[in-house]
Amino acid sequence: MTTASGRLATGTRLRAAGLLLAVVALPWSGGGVSAGFGLAFVGHLLCGWRPRPVLPRMVVAGCVALAALFLASSLWSQDVARGLKETKGLWPLLGMVPCAAQVRRSARPRLYLWAWLASAAAAALWLLAWKALDPELVSRDLPVNRWRLNLALAHALGSGALLSLHADRAPARAVACVGALVAGAALALLGERAPLFLATGVLGLAALVLLLDRRQPTGRRGLALAALAISAVIALANPATRALLQRAPSETIAREDHRMTLWTAAWKTWEQAPLLGTGIGDASADIEAFVHGPLGHPDMPAVHAHSNLLQTMAGAGVLGAAAYLFFVAALLAPWLTRAGRCSPGAFPALWAWSFLVVGGLIECTVLQSYFLTPFALLYAIGTGMRETAAPRGATLAADARRVARPPRMEERG
Repeated sequence: MTTASGRLATGTRLRAAGLLLAVVALPWSGGGVSAGFGLAFVGHLLCGWRPRPVLPRMVVAGCVALAALFLASSLWSQDVARGLKETKGLWPLLGMVPCAAQVRRSARPRLYLWAWLASAAAAALWLLAWKALDPELVSRDLPVNRWRLNLALAHALGSGALLSLHADRAPARAVACVGALVAGAALALLGERAPLFLATGVLGLAALVLLLDRRQPTGRRGLALAALAISAVIALANPATRALLQRAPSETIAREDHRMTLWTAAWKTWEQAPLLGTGIGDASADIEAFVHGPLGHPDMPAVHAHSNLLQTMAGAGVLGAAAYLFFVAALLAPWLTRAGRCSPGAFPALWAWSFLVVGGLIECTVLQSYFLTPFALLYAIGTGMRETAAPRGATLAADARRVARPPRMEERG
C-alpha cells in the first residue's frame, strides 16, 4: 500500500470513528460530541481535506456568509469578547464537511442513523426508568444538557421513522419502530414543548404526505397512518400540552408574555442601528436593558431574544438578517430539485432544517451550539446520503490517485 493510499485509509477510519462517536455521544455528553467532531476533522485532513466538493456550493456559501457577518458584527461590538464567544457557537457548521464526506463514502450510510437511534433509545430507557423511580423528575433535574438530550430524542423519532420505511428486512423495520416509540415516549414524558411540538408536527406532516400519495404500497401507507396517530398521541401525552389545551386563549397569551416582551425589546434594539445593528456582542445586553427598563419587567430573565431573526437583526442589523435568510434558503435549495427530493437523504436533511428554522422562530437555535450540533449532524448525514456512494475500494483508489498525482509541467517551473 502506498503512502498516499495508507494515509487515506487511516483518515477514512478516523473520520468514521469520529462521526460515530459524535452521534452516540449526542444524548449524553457535549464533550464527547466535540471530540467526535475533532476526530472526524483530523481524519478529513488526512484524506486531503477536499479531494472533491462535499457540501453543495450554496450550502457552503450560506454558512460562510453567516459566519463572516457574525464575525464582523462581533468586532464592531463594544463587548468584542462576548461577540466572539457568540460567533464561536457556529462551530458545528464546520463539522458538517467531514461528516458529510464520510457518509457519502460509506458502504452503509444508514449505519449512523442506526447508531443515533440506538443511543437515543438507551437514553430514553434510562429516563423512563428514572421517572418510574422518581415521579417528580423534570428535565431540569437531569445531569446532562436537557436541550441537547431533548433534541437527540426528537431527531431519533425522525430517524426511526425513516429506517422503519427503508430498512431492508422486516425485523429491522420492527426494531426501528420500537426505537422511535421509546424515544417518543421519553420525549412526551420529559420533553420541552418546542422539540416535542416540532418532532410530532414534522412527523405528522411527513406521514400525511406519504398517506395521501397513492403511488405508495399499501403497507407503507399503513405505516404512515400509524405514524400520524402515534405523533398525535405523543404530543397529547405531554403534561404541558394538556395544560395548554385546558387554558383559555387569553390566559395562554398572558402566560406567553415573556416571549412577546423579548421580541419587542429586540425590535427596539434593532431600531437603534437598523443597518449594522448594535453588535452581536452587545445585542443581548441591550435587549435585557429594554426589558428591565422601558418595558417594565425588572425580574424577567432576558438572555436572548428567543428568535433567530430578531436576535440577528438586533446584533447585525439588516445585513445580518439578509445573511441569515440567505443561510436558511441555501440550506433548503439542494432539496428543491427533483434529484434532491427523490434522494434518500431528503427526509433527514429536511427534518433537521425544520428544527433549525421553524424552531428558530421561538428560540435562538443558531447561536447556541447545543441547538446547532444535532442539526449539523443530521443535515450532514442527509447530505452524505444525497449522492449514490461509489464502492468503497474504488473511492479510496480514486482519491489516492488524486492525492498522489504528479505535479503538472507549469507547477514544476
